[in-house]
Amino acid sequence: MRYLKTIGVNSNQPIGRGFNFPCDTALSSDGRIFVLNRTNGPRVHICTLDEEWLGEFGAGPPEDDDSLKVPSAMAFDSEDQLFITEEALNEIKVFDSSGQFVRKLSNYQSSGSPSGIAIDKQDDLYVVEQSNNRVHKLNRDGESILTWGEEGARDGQFNLPWGIGLDSSGNV
Repeated sequence: MRYLKTIGVNSNQPIGRGFNFPCDTALSSDGRIFVLNRTNGPRVHICTLDEEWLGEFGAGPPEDDDSLKVPSAMAFDSEDQLFITEEALNEIKVFDSSGQFVRKLSNYQSSGSPSGIAIDKQDDLYVVEQSNNRVHKLNRDGESILTWGEEGARDGQFNLPWGIGLDSSGNV
């Protein structure tokens, strides 16, 4: 691993170019970089490795489906749909790769502050539910496949987990 470059500038503006508390990134299939900004008008910026700013989405009245309130993490599926966990709303929102709102996962019900998210090669979602101290495996429609974890410090237990990742074999 080696350092290539730094991308972006700090910005405290509610809209426009610049990052404000970036908390996650995701790459679309065409190589665009999506940067999730958590505060001061939560939104997703789209840019390139060459530092070209392509736009943003998600900023707006928090009661709108296409707006973000307290986003935590995001991941693309095989169809280039971007899944974003919403910690305060306990939901997962789906956008297309141009930033247009597609849907919420209506089958997903949680009171556990969804934070980290990863998507495997079969488009199953792995969602970390921070305050429930568990990982929830869902299909792309939000239907539960598997849940594991509980509060604690032993094997199979968590203490406010946040992120998640999958290796090339699909291991968590």
